[in-house]
Amino acid sequence: MKLFSKLNTSDSKVFLGILVTISIFILLTNTLIILNLVEISAEEVNLINIAGRQRMLSQKMAKDVLLYVDGKIKFSKIEETISEFEKNLADIKIGNKHRNIPFLENDKIYAQHIIISSEWSNFKKNLLVLKEEPVNYPAFEYIVHNNEILLKKIDRLVDYYEEDAVHYGILKYQLMILVFGTIIILVTWFMVRRIIYKSGIDQLTKIFNRRRGAQHLRSLIQISLEKNKDLSLIIFDIDDFKRINDTYGHNVGDEVLKEIVEVVKYSIRDKDILVRWGGEEFLILTPDIDIETAVSVAERVREAIDAHQFAEAGHITCSFGVSQLKKDEEDENLAELIKRADDALYYAKRNSKNMVSSRK
Repeated sequence: MKLFSKLNTSDSKVFLGILVTISIFILLTNTLIILNLVEISAEEVNLINIAGRQRMLSQKMAKDVLLYVDGKIKFSKIEETISEFEKNLADIKIGNKHRNIPFLENDKIYAQHIIISSEWSNFKKNLLVLKEEPVNYPAFEYIVHNNEILLKKIDRLVDYYEEDAVHYGILKYQLMILVFGTIIILVTWFMVRRIIYKSGIDQLTKIFNRRRGAQHLRSLIQISLEKNKDLSLIIFDIDDFKRINDTYGHNVGDEVLKEIVEVVKYSIRDKDILVRWGGEEFLILTPDIDIETAVSVAERVREAIDAHQFAEAGHITCSFGVSQLKKDEEDENLAELIKRADDALYYAKRNSKNMVSSRK
């Protein structure tokens, strides 16, 4: 039992509680960040696509200039491309929520926008010169020559956007790993809690719980029947425990349960087994003693509790029921043994409480 007590120390519970609280906070925070990064990632893909289209528009303007100079198209066709190019340029520079284009605070991207804006300003001037003078060869030569320069600068801008997208992508996956790690921590915590429960220890009182207590009782019944040994059972219940909870609160009620366990431990043998059977009800498994001796043990425990001054609740009493295993009856089992003790307890509860009653 000491091994399980160590596993369930208050320090461990506090540590696990803090760990779970932090884990849940990290999980929620990182989930929100990841959702935001997914949105950013989608926006950056859109940015890259628009920046790529700027490259296509630049090439289209150079091609249309050749057609315009040859008299095959009107300048209005070039103006449509200019309008779209400038609109895209403004949107990717300052952002446009309606087009799902974010504003990226990146020094390299901002500097490249300045360079492209300057290059485009001169490029547009020469386009407008050609509008008035289709045979202005210096303007035509400038457009043909500087179109490649403008393309390279736009390509550089696309590269910067892609680098930024990769950065956010890596961050997203790192956070996803952290989220999954947090989930693993939480799952591990719940598994530890489950293992502790299955270990048979009551979390509040640090004694055996109902499941483990029933296992011990079945084992003792089998041994007693096989070896013809005595086995008695004591069941006790805190009198008016609901009043204690209602008057002082459930925290005080919990402290009373823990104090009672400590009082009882000092009043029974090392080989006796104390079990929290449920709520404010406890069992004491007393192997190798008959019902008369078990009644004496129960009386000793009752007196110890009656004499104890509880820290918050003051004076508290308990009622006891005692039964003995019937070794000569073939249908004797755990349920029958507990039922007789329970009937004795019920009798004690009806008759003034704070007393010991027995049923053979």
